[in-house]
This record gives sequence, structure tokens and C-alpha cells, in this order.
Amino acid sequence: MGDEEGLGAHDLQDIEIIMEDKEGLVCGEHSDMQDKHVDMELGEPTQDPISWPQNGEITLEWIVNLMETFKWASWNKSLSEFASIMPHFVVEELITKASHILCQEPNCVKIQCDNNTEVVVIGDLRGQYLDLLGIWESVGLPSDKQLFVFNGNYIDRGKSSLELFLVLLAWKVFLPHRIYLLRGNHESSDISEICGFLKEVNRKFPEHGQTVYRKCLEVFAELPLASIIADCVYTTHGGLFRSEGITSSQSFGEKEIQDDHGNKSGRKKQKITTTLCLGSLDELHQVSRFVQDLSAKDAILTDVLWSDPTTESGLTENNRGDAGLLWGPDCTEAFLEHSKLKVIIRSHEGPDSIACQKGLKNMLEGYSTDHEVESGKLHTLFSAPDYPQHTSKDYKSKGAYAILKPPNFDTPEFVSFEARKRHEAEIKTISFAQQSDSAATSSGADIAFRASGIATSPSWIISLADDVGTPAQISEASKVEGSPLPSDLQEPHKSNYEYLLNLIGSLKKEIKKKDDELDDYKRKYIFQSPSPAK
Repeated sequence: MGDEEGLGAHDLQDIEIIMEDKEGLVCGEHSDMQDKHVDMELGEPTQDPISWPQNGEITLEWIVNLMETFKWASWNKSLSEFASIMPHFVVEELITKASHILCQEPNCVKIQCDNNTEVVVIGDLRGQYLDLLGIWESVGLPSDKQLFVFNGNYIDRGKSSLELFLVLLAWKVFLPHRIYLLRGNHESSDISEICGFLKEVNRKFPEHGQTVYRKCLEVFAELPLASIIADCVYTTHGGLFRSEGITSSQSFGEKEIQDDHGNKSGRKKQKITTTLCLGSLDELHQVSRFVQDLSAKDAILTDVLWSDPTTESGLTENNRGDAGLLWGPDCTEAFLEHSKLKVIIRSHEGPDSIACQKGLKNMLEGYSTDHEVESGKLHTLFSAPDYPQHTSKDYKSKGAYAILKPPNFDTPEFVSFEARKRHEAEIKTISFAQQSDSAATSSGADIAFRASGIATSPSWIISLADDVGTPAQISEASKVEGSPLPSDLQEPHKSNYEYLLNLIGSLKKEIKKKDDELDDYKRKYIFQSPSPAK
């Protein structure tokens, strides 16, 4: 492993964490940890398997060992060996401990900051555990002087979603007032199943996967929905939300403005032209968030997790998955003014989503400024670099995090970073040849292509983003367009054409299969938002 890039041993050999209280690296509630040295060098875990602390209290050493074990296992262990390094009962106990804390937090947590405290806001991580470690390697771990707010979507198709989420829960238990975990739209039963998290958990716990998965779903529903930092910054996963049970004339989506000359006598009402009404923080506080499966009655909850900004004014239903809302700059202004806030930092959309949104800036640096209005700004923050990884649509994007520093917490500093190199185990190899004769097919094709002056045949092996990191075999198409070939077509060209047509047909079959799966999912889970109140 010594020659690997990214989080290899040579990158971490010189990284030391000195727990010195005078530098603010230890919370008062854990001051017993001061002056302790923690070596984060990559290597064999100090304890295998991980056991629950004897006194039931998580310590810094326990968390660091957990992080090191997961990092080491990502290079040295298969998915099926996960239970041998962290038994299911330890996972369940950790989730239970975190659940006791999270369920007591309000829907919108209020984070007070002093002049010695910085806040780091992190967007979607999508199961990219090594990139989380990279962020901490750059800015430091949660501490008395450095708080962290995570905007949700901890899980996705990466093979380390469970590890990432468990490490964050461990930090939440250890320093509950220094790390805040918000809910993303992936933290629900339907999306977690379709994005591969269920399959990942079952692969890691063949005998206890369903129990662990249910525990994860329970704690997903307990995650808060938003945060307000230093009385000026609002963070959430998706964005703004509708009001329920009031008319537009009662909504705060009306504001007074000055005339073109700035005369107060010329102040008038400016109404947001929409049939939907913008919700308030008071309404958000009252929402019942402890829901695993979202339905039409959970409109505000769904909006918070699914909504997206747009360049067009107003508040409308979102056409992305028929969930959430689209809101324009006028709504951002109305929300900031009414809430007496200056900045919104949301996540939810990566480079692949933003590319489909007309008029919005790209996310190639991991963040964007979507709205600049009189009262402040709206930013989108995405912390999973090179997303979606290992796909044909490679944006080569960076991830980013935001640092809020005193006294100007309302002026976030965005820091971009590149993806860490992945181990081969995180790449999915899909063979489009039949299992029984794939080697023979490839070998025979190579001979035919070489006879045509082509060194090798086009490969039936493709690397795609994985939901669980395991190979999948896909059979050849039974019916191939373009065949049979003309009888007068000579070899080796005939064999080459047959090979290519078969490859194309099998690829089209796979695309159709995935499309049908998506349609089935939409019919099963996606609902129509309720009509606005009259």
C-alpha cells in the first residue's frame, strides 16, 4: 500500500493530533482527553474486531480506532468480512446511543457561536468515506473551537456508506454539541433501498442485515431538518418549503419596497406571484419529522429534503421526481428578510443535477452561488468530488466545504478539493458477456479484430458507479438489431460486425432494464404534492 495515492500510509505518517486545551481542540466536557497524542498513521487496527467500550462511554481513542479500522478495511477486507471487524451488536448499540441524542434535538437546531469558534458546513458525501477523512485531514476534527454541520445525504452507491454514517454517529455521541447531522433525501427507506444502501448493509451483515438496516431507518427519521448558525446562516439539505393552511394574502411572501427614487412615501406591497405560499421557520419547528416513508401529507418535510432553486421567480412544484418545490430569487429574498437571516447554504444537487437546471451555475468546484438578493445569498454546497464516480458521464468535479469564521459568519469561505484515489474494490466491473463463454468470446474476437489490423476487440467490461462494490454479470441480448448480416460479407469483417452489433444490443438491453426499474420505482414511491390550501 505504500505506493498508493490518496489516503495511503505515506500521506498520514506525519499527521498527528495533539489534544491541547489551550488550542481549543478539546471540549470542556471531555477535558480528560487533553494532552493526549493520537497517531492517525494508516496501518493495522489496534483492535479487531471492534468492541463496545466496557464502561459504555465512547472515547476519542475509540473513535480514532474506529476510523482507522474502517480505513484499513477499505483496502484489505471484502464487504462480506465487515461483520468480522465490527459485529452487528456494536453497530446497533452505537445507533441506539446516537438515537437518544438526535431524537431530543429540534427540527431546526440553533447553533450559537462565540468569537473563538469556527463552523465547517459539509454538503452531500454520498458514501465517499475517504473524502470525509480527507476533509478532516485538511481542517481538523470536531473540537471545542471547531463545529461541524452536515447537510445530509451520507449514503449513496459507494461501498462505504455505512462506515461513513457510523463514524459520524460516533462523533455525535462523543461531542453532541460540536457536530450536527441533518437529514437528506437519501435518508429515507425508499431512496436508501433504491440507491443500494440496503444491499450494502445486507452484504456486510448476511445474518443481521435487516436488523441493522431497520435501526438505520429509525435514526434517519430522527435527524434534524435544518440549522441556524450564529443567528444569520440557515442550512438544510434541499431548501425552502411551502406553508400549509394559509392563503397567499396571509403569507410573508409579500414585502414592502421603496420606489425607484428610494422615497419611503412610495413604499408599496410586492406580491410573490404564485399559488403556493412560502413557509416560515415557525412552521418548520412544528413539523413532525419522525417519518421514514414520506407521503403526500408530509409536504413540508418533503420540500425541505427535495426542493431546488431556480432562476425564475415564484414558487412552483418541482419537476425533478415530482417531489419538493422550485423557488426563485424572490422567494429567497422573502425568506431571508422575514427570518432576519443573511445566508442560505443548502446541498442536494451535484454536478449531474445542476447540469440539467437551466440558468444555474455549474458545480465543478463543489459549490455555487445561486441567488444574490438584497437580504443576502443562497449557496449550494456539494462535498462528494468526482460525482458520480466511475461512470461514463465524468464531470471531474471537485467537492467543497464552507468555513464560517467570526465575526463575519455570514461570509462563508468555500474550499474546494479533489477526490481521493479509490481502491479497485470500490469500482464495479460489469461484464456484458455470458458467464459461461465470456473468455472464449473475447479471445475469438481478439483474433478477428487483429486480422483486420485492430490490436484488440472492444471490451465487454465497463466500470460504473457501484451500489455495493460487487461484479455483476449481464447476459447477451437474445435479439440483435442489424442481423443477420449480408451473406456476402467476408471474414474477418463479418465476425467483427457480429461482435459489435451484439455488444450494442446488450448495452441497449441493459439501459432499457435500468429505465424500467426507474419507472417502477416512480410508480411505487413518488407521489404528487398536495394541492395548495384555499
